[in-house]
Amino acid sequence: TNPVEMLLALMAGSWLIKRLALRHLDVQPIRMWWPPLLYGGALLLFSVYGYVTGGDIMIALWEIRALMYMLVTYCVGSQIIRTDAQVRLVIWALLTGIAIKGFQGVWRYVVDLGGSLGDIEAITGHEDAVFMATVFVLTLCLWLFKGPRNMLMFQLFTLPSTFLTFLFAQRRVAYGALAFGMIIVFGYIPAKTRRWLLLYVMIPAIPLLALYAGAFWNSGSGVAMPIRQVKEIFETGEENRSNLYRDIERINLVATIRESPQGIGFGKKYKIVVPLDAVDFPLWEYIPHNCILWMWCKMGFVGYWTFWIFLGLLIVQLTIDFRHTKDPLYRS
Repeated sequence: TNPVEMLLALMAGSWLIKRLALRHLDVQPIRMWWPPLLYGGALLLFSVYGYVTGGDIMIALWEIRALMYMLVTYCVGSQIIRTDAQVRLVIWALLTGIAIKGFQGVWRYVVDLGGSLGDIEAITGHEDAVFMATVFVLTLCLWLFKGPRNMLMFQLFTLPSTFLTFLFAQRRVAYGALAFGMIIVFGYIPAKTRRWLLLYVMIPAIPLLALYAGAFWNSGSGVAMPIRQVKEIFETGEENRSNLYRDIERINLVATIRESPQGIGFGKKYKIVVPLDAVDFPLWEYIPHNCILWMWCKMGFVGYWTFWIFLGLLIVQLTIDFRHTKDPLYRS
């Protein structure tokens, strides 16, 4: 077990003990209960399938554990978080935690590394930059939808350190997540606000971005870090070993899907038709970078379908909720 599993178990256990002591279970209905149940069932089914067809059950559990956290949190959270005050407390906890990560990254860069990354690829965990991209989108929404002023001011105060750490993390996927988040926000805001942003922010920004890209396209300076990350996305072959690795990985995953369209199950290695360089990750033959094809490879079309049903219907439900609520924080 790890701290996340212990925390989830303690949360669920404390809720159950309290309800038993009150002699009233008071189970809060989950509005959208069957898609996560279907998806969770598929994860367990293909873990068993992988085991009975020669897979390693411990590795299967390692593969699905983070996905199971999502589903358990979805269910436990719906029972524990019930009031407006509790929602706000959770959001404050998330914002504070990510702000601390931002300060931590700047401290490490300035104090520990002396203002130079050197050969270090990132100064925080790989996933931290994605969390930071999420709060950048939230900050924009708090401003556009007139959310709680104290939250917006806190975000603006911590934005410089968080953004610097976001850049130092050097995660291309986080840039993609941020860009996609901004596009989604643009689609959700009122037409009047959309026109204002387009005319006074986005269109004037185009020549400035073009000048920045042209000036720093081949630069190795710290100022050029964002454009280097964007540039690397489009580099192919030997000029970018990271992209080449992912391309070969994708070939292997597609070959596995074609050979086993029903899915190979968790706990089993995907097929290696083109050799890959060794990487410092013990489960590289089980968990690839491309998690979309990984789902298809491990669970076949049926399991792949349950994954998209869960996420797709969640997005639909959230869109419906967005249209019906008037609370600026919930809209954000």
